[in-house]
Amino acid sequence: MSMRPRSSGIFSGLVFIVIGLLFLLHNYRGFEFHDVFRHWWPLIIIFWGMLKLYERTSGRPLEPGASRITAGEIFLILGLLALVGVVVAVDAVKEKFPGTHIELGDFGRNSYDYDLEVAPKNVAANARINVRGTRGDITVRASDEPEIRVTGKKNVRAWSDGDAQKVAERASVEIVQNGDGYEIRPSGSNSGDSRLGFDMEIAVPKKASLTVRTADKGDIVVSDMAASVSVNNQNGDVDVRDTTGDVNIDMRHGDVKVSDTKGDIKLSGKGGEVEITSATGGLTVDG
Repeated sequence: MSMRPRSSGIFSGLVFIVIGLLFLLHNYRGFEFHDVFRHWWPLIIIFWGMLKLYERTSGRPLEPGASRITAGEIFLILGLLALVGVVVAVDAVKEKFPGTHIELGDFGRNSYDYDLEVAPKNVAANARINVRGTRGDITVRASDEPEIRVTGKKNVRAWSDGDAQKVAERASVEIVQNGDGYEIRPSGSNSGDSRLGFDMEIAVPKKASLTVRTADKGDIVVSDMAASVSVNNQNGDVDVRDTTGDVNIDMRHGDVKVSDTKGDIKLSGKGGEVEITSATGGLTVDG
């Protein structure tokens, strides 16, 4: 008498056990269940497929000398496990070192740097200036000249110098007027390419009000400004120093350092370590 494989029941039981454990962690350790599901839900499909594969092979009648599971199926399972291991390793590194620039697609690629050339633009001494970055470090310092100057590097991760040049040639940074203010932002057909980053060194008028936003990874440094400074950083460290206006910093990942400031300081979001020295204004922490 043949018996039907019981792996379907095993799978259902494992699902309930895992869900129960996740909810326990959520209740008692502040575990973010929705974040885990959002990032790791494909594992459900992988494990379900592996169990279905086991059902098919275990329920198949065997011929004399035949193997229940073929070598191809074993390699498939090992490949899936290796892929999951790589994803787990990359995620662990990014969690432990939030500023690390590491992606699955970067393995085997080299890093190439190209000069960033942007024409200076004359602006009012008290202009509103918005810097919008993607991936890369941004340094903003005050200048006595009524103009915006941008220099730096375009960083490309690619398999060869030829591939990197193709990405870099079609991407740059532009300074555009937006109402009564100015915006510094990546431009070109390849500006949103995940392999591309911009390390920008920016000089702006000392009395200009400044806002710096990043959408991906990179550190931000702002110094010597006389008006308000706002920073919104997704993944990287922030260093603001020698300013006289108010400072507003909204963080997601990374450390914050504020020093030698005279205006009020407001910190919001979540991040790593916070160091504030020689600050004479008030401090507000939200988050």
